Amino acid sequence: MTQAAIALGRASELPAEPPEWVDLLPSGAVLARDGRRWTVADPEAVAAASRERAGATDPAIDYEHQSHRTAGEAPAAGWIKEIRAEGGAIRARVEWTAHAAARIRAREYRYLSPTFLFDAETGRVRAVTGAALTNTPALDLPALARARDGEPEMNEALKALLAVFGLDDNAAADAVESAAAEARPALAAYRKLKERADAEGTTVDELATAAARTIPDPAQYVPRAQLDTALARVVELESTTTDEALAAAVGGAIRDGKLPPSQRKWATAYARENLDGFRAFVAGAPVLIRPGRDGRGAPGDGGRPSTHGLTEAELAVCRAVGVSPEKYAGLPGRGEAA
Repeated sequence: MTQAAIALGRASELPAEPPEWVDLLPSGAVLARDGRRWTVADPEAVAAASRERAGATDPAIDYEHQSHRTAGEAPAAGWIKEIRAEGGAIRARVEWTAHAAARIRAREYRYLSPTFLFDAETGRVRAVTGAALTNTPALDLPALARARDGEPEMNEALKALLAVFGLDDNAAADAVESAAAEARPALAAYRKLKERADAEGTTVDELATAAARTIPDPAQYVPRAQLDTALARVVELESTTTDEALAAAVGGAIRDGKLPPSQRKWATAYARENLDGFRAFVAGAPVLIRPGRDGRGAPGDGGRPSTHGLTEAELAVCRAVGVSPEKYAGLPGRGEAA
């Protein structure tokens, strides 16, 4: 944003004889006594912009910046007829009024204070808009500014801004600068939010309200450490449940005589890989060992061979392969089954 300011800290002292050419601004840094800072980065560009802005009108030199202080009369002390960059400074050719010339000669006025437009974000001077005769440059005069060229004074607005910063009207420049520095990030964020609101055809308040609705409720969540502990416990319980199911399925198959004890290791591996498949296999398997037998005879008979001289395990083999016990018993080299 372009703002207008009165450079109370950069005033030129006038000689006793009213000069035709006066210095308005130097090249480089411009420092006001009230702490404000500006920069004349390109004197030629500033002079050209000043001439373009003035057009066919001669910028006025008044008394004590009355043009910016009152809506009443503000008589001119002179008129700027020409502005140019020369010797690293912005200079002006002035046509003094007879009354002003007399007051300068009488040393009633000794200083010339310029007014100019500048970039509010960078502090770069854009164009000179006029000047004023004054005797108190940057000593007792308040800082005068206008929000934009052509608007009324901003004294009250500046006071309101200081109040937003929590500062009084007499706050030192460094306190104002510090408060402004702290406010810049928030202002930048607000500007982006405002741009988004304008683009979406809504307001900043509505966007803020919508954003507040998306903030998660902490009561609906648990700390990550507690979640990890709970998940680990679930895995542990599932593992325990799986092991118990495997033991039950394999033990049941052996107990029901559908698997010999010697196949427990294989059955466990199969069931761990595919418990449902193992259960289906057991459901369709024939009974190989009569329930209650230990594979070598009737319970409590000390492993005495059963009919045909075969053990229960051998009889189970006979049933599985479809060989009669008599024929199996007559096979040469037959030994007792384990």
